[in-house]
Amino acid sequence: SDVYKRQAWNDFGDATHRVRIHPTPDRRLGLIEGTAIFTDNSAGAAAVDWQLLLNHRDGSYRIRHAATGLCLGLADISTNTNTAVIGEAYTGMPHQSWFLDYVTPTKFRILNAYSGLALQSLGASSTLGTAMVVTTPSASKLQQWDT
Repeated sequence: SDVYKRQAWNDFGDATHRVRIHPTPDRRLGLIEGTAIFTDNSAGAAAVDWQLLLNHRDGSYRIRHAATGLCLGLADISTNTNTAVIGEAYTGMPHQSWFLDYVTPTKFRILNAYSGLALQSLGASSTLGTAMVVTTPSASKLQQWDT
């Protein structure tokens, strides 16, 4: 929230970032065959490099996969919990926009602008390969991301 950080257009720039959760083990946001999953840094740039591109109109972000150009979005444009998070061609629709809700000066929840739900692994699992979904925002460590 604004308590910790205000967004500036150049917070992330056009650079690539490896978005991860806390605490260990090493778990990164990855995109494999169009599905957002937990992976680790060993998957390499083709799986885990992202651009966080500010949408100036409302302060949300387009989370763009560097290797494919696909953006994170909600499958079926759903507002239901446990909706799968997928990579898809950017359309500018709100289900592809995400707010970074800072819970500490360096950690943030990733909230979908359309549903208000938070990015987290399915079933709150930290197992490699677990699919990403959206769920009710909470203080869960599996919702605390950084770059």
